[in-house]
Amino acid sequence: MEKVLIRKGFLGEISDGVGEMSRFSSRILGRAAALVLNLIIWLDNLPTQRFI
Repeated sequence: MEKVLIRKGFLGEISDGVGEMSRFSSRILGRAAALVLNLIIWLDNLPTQRFI
């Protein structure tokens, strides 16, 4: 009985960890995508700013 409970708890912790990691990585990916977009926009605006 105890072994089954330990296994279930261990699997539950693993699945919780995986969910936490995916949430964390999606947040990082979203932030990285926003940074890349801002960089592209900034580089796109750079030549016009230089000429003006």
